[in-house]
Amino acid sequence: MSIDLANLGAARLVTESDVEQKFVFPLLTAAEWLGIPESAIHTKHYLPPATIDKGAGRRVGYFPDYSVWLDAVPVLIVEAKSPNESFEEGFREAQHYAHEFNKTYRTGINPVAFVLSTNGRTVRFGNWDSSNVIDVAVADLKLGTAAHAKVKELLGFAALSTAAQRLRAKLRRFTVERPINEIGGNQTLNRRIAYNSFATELAPLIRMFFVSESAERIDEIIERAYVSSEEITKYDQILEIFLRDNIHQIQDPAAREITTTRRSEQLLTPEIRSYAKRLPATGQIQLLIGPVGAGKSLFCQRYYRFLQPDDVRKSCRWAFIDFNDAPDDLANAEKWVCGQFIKSICAEHPSSDLYTEENLRRIFAPDINRSEQMYAKARALDPIGWEMRLADDLKAWTNDSVKFAKEICRYLIGDARQAVAVVFDNVDKRDRDQQLRVFQIAQWFKAETRTFVVLPLRDETYEQHKNHPPLDAFINAIHFTITPPRFTDVVRKRLELSIAYLAEHAPEKLTYTLPDGKRILYPATKLGEYLKTLYLDIFRSQRRVSWLLEALAGRDVRKSLEMFTRLLMSGHLDERVITGTILGSSSFFISDTLIIKMLMKTDYLYFADDHGFVTNVFYCDPEWSRPSNFLIAEALHFLVMRRKKTGDAGWQGYFRVSMVLSFLNRMGFAPDDTLNGLTYLLAHGLITADHMRKRSLVPTDLVRAHASGFVHLRLLAGRAEYVSSVVPVTFMTDHRVAARLGRMWTINSGLSDIQVRRKQEIVHIFLEYLRDEYQRHCEESPIFENQAVGSRFLLRAVEGSIQEDRRSLEAPGIGVLDLS
Repeated sequence: MSIDLANLGAARLVTESDVEQKFVFPLLTAAEWLGIPESAIHTKHYLPPATIDKGAGRRVGYFPDYSVWLDAVPVLIVEAKSPNESFEEGFREAQHYAHEFNKTYRTGINPVAFVLSTNGRTVRFGNWDSSNVIDVAVADLKLGTAAHAKVKELLGFAALSTAAQRLRAKLRRFTVERPINEIGGNQTLNRRIAYNSFATELAPLIRMFFVSESAERIDEIIERAYVSSEEITKYDQILEIFLRDNIHQIQDPAAREITTTRRSEQLLTPEIRSYAKRLPATGQIQLLIGPVGAGKSLFCQRYYRFLQPDDVRKSCRWAFIDFNDAPDDLANAEKWVCGQFIKSICAEHPSSDLYTEENLRRIFAPDINRSEQMYAKARALDPIGWEMRLADDLKAWTNDSVKFAKEICRYLIGDARQAVAVVFDNVDKRDRDQQLRVFQIAQWFKAETRTFVVLPLRDETYEQHKNHPPLDAFINAIHFTITPPRFTDVVRKRLELSIAYLAEHAPEKLTYTLPDGKRILYPATKLGEYLKTLYLDIFRSQRRVSWLLEALAGRDVRKSLEMFTRLLMSGHLDERVITGTILGSSSFFISDTLIIKMLMKTDYLYFADDHGFVTNVFYCDPEWSRPSNFLIAEALHFLVMRRKKTGDAGWQGYFRVSMVLSFLNRMGFAPDDTLNGLTYLLAHGLITADHMRKRSLVPTDLVRAHASGFVHLRLLAGRAEYVSSVVPVTFMTDHRVAARLGRMWTINSGLSDIQVRRKQEIVHIFLEYLRDEYQRHCEESPIFENQAVGSRFLLRAVEGSIQEDRRSLEAPGIGVLDLS
């Protein structure tokens, strides 16, 4: 459909649809005319229906054809009629609608400032509450005319933005403040608590066995603490719903799941044997697919060090290219890859020094032979000069990493008839676009070097892009998948290794000191018993707080280990409880509340988003145009409730950011504020994006709720420990309430917390504040009350947290855990 923007009156308009598509929409959106962004223009049913006067009768359920929204309020109503209908009647209807809609706001707001009506022959526009109107013939709407200047001056994007700015000032009648500012601000917020006394003996074990990259014990971890396929336990059915992949995956006939025992592996070995036998001219890529943190790197290291059969070990040389060290810009990363390959193959096979003159002559034999043929006469006349020339050439060739890598592989594969396997490690930590770029680099590398490339990719990257370039070139090839072990399985294996180490190496007696100065002397064997008891208590059957740990970790082995070590060493863990367990005078029990506290605060006295593993769902940014403690909950609830639905790109649970912005816009949340809120959720891991980055979002991106987001909204928001702990850092619109709550959160010197009764009182006050905020939202945005399901859910959760002393997370059928 071709539209002459220089002359809008040139279009042939017959029907109302013609008027809307060929005239109204270009008038609204074209930069030459009103220049309104398409994202700000909404069609029928975006506004609620209204009953308006129409002639002698009344019209029920009337919707205007278009509304223009800026800063989450409608500022312009547009009514389109067919050429045979009255534009005057359309203007009257639109004015009546504006009147009815403006009445739903409190006095003096009146967001709908302007009204426009047209039948494709005449345009009438003016203010919502005035009979002074301007009529312009559509035939006169040409660029450069007085009509063009008038309509752009009064209804252009700049004019509408000015009206929206005035509304913003009226709607934001408050400042926002944090309770923590009442008691010292960031200085107080960053006060730390010492590790528990017991941690002194735990620290060496943690460094050795719980830091997954610990070079000190990496071989022992790989050999003895790797969770093999036969040792992976199953999730509880409900937890499986929490953590199940949200991408709609059809069983891929080309996929094979990696399974390992303590000493063998049955998929990678046959592929390497086949490759070593054929040594194909184009090399081979083997994809290894799994979630981030699933243990793909650990599997590759374990296979190389412990699972290779003797025949593979003898016939294959290995190199590992760690993309943690890769440049941020991978546009020209081929040279870097070749350099890393050279370093790694030399490091992994030190007995074969590739830089000896003898080996260099073998590696560059084709180049040397060509030079000898070209300069045979010169060599005969000056043999010393020839050798110096050759030495210079060898130096230049080895400095060219791309050439050197190619020639090393040519020699090893072509002359020595050895297989060369290259692992592109930690690729899955990169974002989506970089992973796809690495796939292209891997294709180039294997084609140039004839190597066997093992390429780990994130499962989401593969599933979303396997039918599109560049991955579609690999769609029919067999690929391997890897299932991540559970949090509980990973921790159990590391604990077993720690306890075994204690039995062999710990002194007979250990000591630690209680806060009151008493020294406790205990057998070293008790340390292992304590670790085991702590583990069994946290992960005992049907204890739902363990689900929280599983969901926060999100199948990331590294994060699982970090979380458990922080629990072990936390200063919030009472030494008296530990002492009773160590001395055998009492049974061990760690409460749900204490686990939540440790996850939130780790080694700090106060919670903050960067102090632990938990995020504030009441978060409110003081820079938002319309600050709200419900925005985060509404955005998260929108995605949580759609986790099982197919989204915009055909992927389960993924929806355009623009769709979330539009949904919350109707409720009074400005799109820029919502985008900021979604970015906050992304940065803290409560949602994930299709591009797999953590810091940026644009309206065209796709996002989905993460299991962590699910448990924040459905579990943590209903716990008094969580609600009371986020209060000090939550920006609030009521200064008096914020100041009062801040004073109540003063932790006295020598203590690590406030009393439980005080926390319950804080939750009561905060709940009343939230109820007032809810009513304010209803008054300032008439659609809010009808749409604010997430806000009402959050209120019910906080209400329920006050009664938590009457229930436990272990009780079945808890309302806030409803999975519907």
